[in-house]
Amino acid sequence: MIEPLGEVTLPLSLGSYPKRSTKMVKFLVVKAPSAYNIILGRPGLNIFRAVASTYHMKLKFPTPDGIGEATEMKEWPENVMQIP
Repeated sequence: MIEPLGEVTLPLSLGSYPKRSTKMVKFLVVKAPSAYNIILGRPGLNIFRAVASTYHMKLKFPTPDGIGEATEMKEWPENVMQIP
């Protein structure tokens, strides 16, 4: 069992302009090797009112400009905050 080191609340943006949504999401911090940068659980999905499709590897969520889509990020944008 992995014990959390703590928690942090950060802004998380999903989607691309103009169908982007940004919400404050609480993350647990753990010291463990992982293939993932974050794991967005049910509380995070609920904050965005998102629906996940494992078959399509996408999240869909409502925005003021229509339905937004989040897919895998292959590269990090320059303005992304990374925590070492």
